[in-house]
Amino acid sequence: MSNLIYGIQDKPKTFKEWLLYPIQQVFAVLTATLLISTICGTPLDAGMAAAGIGTIVYLILTGFKSPMFVSNAGGTVSAVMGAIALSGGNFLAVIIGGFIVALLYAAVALAIKIAGVDWLNRLLPPVVVGSIIMVIGINLSKFAPTYVQVNGEYSLVGVIVALVVMLITAITAKYGKGFLKTIPFLIALAGGYILCLILELFGIHLINFTAFKDLTLFSAPKFAFLSADFSGFKWEWIPQLIILFVPTSLVLLTEHVGDHKSLSSVIGTDLIVTPGLHRTLLGDGCASFIGTLIGAQPNTSYGESISCTAVSKVGSTYVIAVAAAMMVLASFFRPLMALFESIPSCIFGGVSLIAYGYIAFSGLNTLLNSNIDYNNTGNVMVVASILTIGIGGLAFTAGIFSFSGVSLAMIVGVLMNLILNNKKSSK
Repeated sequence: MSNLIYGIQDKPKTFKEWLLYPIQQVFAVLTATLLISTICGTPLDAGMAAAGIGTIVYLILTGFKSPMFVSNAGGTVSAVMGAIALSGGNFLAVIIGGFIVALLYAAVALAIKIAGVDWLNRLLPPVVVGSIIMVIGINLSKFAPTYVQVNGEYSLVGVIVALVVMLITAITAKYGKGFLKTIPFLIALAGGYILCLILELFGIHLINFTAFKDLTLFSAPKFAFLSADFSGFKWEWIPQLIILFVPTSLVLLTEHVGDHKSLSSVIGTDLIVTPGLHRTLLGDGCASFIGTLIGAQPNTSYGESISCTAVSKVGSTYVIAVAAAMMVLASFFRPLMALFESIPSCIFGGVSLIAYGYIAFSGLNTLLNSNIDYNNTGNVMVVASILTIGIGGLAFTAGIFSFSGVSLAMIVGVLMNLILNNKKSSK
């Protein structure tokens, strides 16, 4: 479905494009980045710095051939919180967990480098990939009700603001002229913030103005490695950290493949082949270790970034690199951090109503435009099983291993396709 304004290796032509396209990417990934850090109790500024530096490392290791933004992984929240509890608050345990994730990713990347990817493309034909991409988008949409809450509770005002922001996004994308048409998320975020400022005049408080209290110009983020107590290391942590991080890493591996297949459909280039899954995995794994070293959380590929690329039609790795640099700089610049922290989550929620649905749509587009034979009952069964398992939340738990959502749907979809759609199977 690629008709990009800027392709993978293209560079924006004007200063405003260099500035606003990256800012739009930053805001696309910002909500989940801050939310996950808040849930884990890790520093917000360090999490942003880790996302930016991790993304730059990812881009370098993929040869600037994969326009993906990586940031802290929601799938590892339980592992991170478990590691912090295990060590009595020592971030060193999380850093070791990040190293375990990186080792696992590197091992899988090496195996794929040796064996090639043809087998993977046979395991993941369009009927599987399209269904998985739909599941990714629909599962992300489940966060929308949380985003539109105010002070952790349902708010009609929050829902209204989100819907207004959604409408601004849609109108800008449809009727915007020229450059404006390519930055609908950014315009909608600005419009939502202005709306919330107006609501303040009527006594409806949504903006977190306390973020601007006792403001300084610059301050260094609270990097995890600086507060980690290396002298407090205990060997008995290792088995427990393996139990915590290996299963979640396997889940992230399957989602990594799904995300990169999704981005491939958006930009019109199969990232599994170029730069190659072994390189994207290695980049993601190294970014995860950097994430724990700096922000006390592993990183992962972000569907929010994919949807921003799809809507803006800007798939430039240079835009992603500038966005990553902005995240790092923002983590040191307190007024900008305060602005980010002040934005009501319902504004981001409004953008997500479009962004997450767009990911699901790209999956639907794959299913409808890949010459899939739906007279073949096997294909219908594959789509049906993936959607039901992935959206319904079925979980498979055996000992330390637990798969649910996207990961379980992908595994079942692959097996169903092998059973039903091999050469000997009939319609």
